[in-house]
Amino acid sequence: MKTVNQFLTDRVKEEYQPIITKFRSLIHSKFPFLNEEMRGGTEKYYGVPVYQQ
Repeated sequence: MKTVNQFLTDRVKEEYQPIITKFRSLIHSKFPFLNEEMRGGTEKYYGVPVYQQ
């Protein structure tokens, strides 16, 4: 299973990377109790990052 960082590097266009970085920083600063992890994914479909408590 890929990590969130690997997913973002592989699946998010470079032009959107700054937006994702700011979003992740905001989530971590406002909701430090949430865990960031990958969820789902099969051979045909990739998983997605999620935040959960």
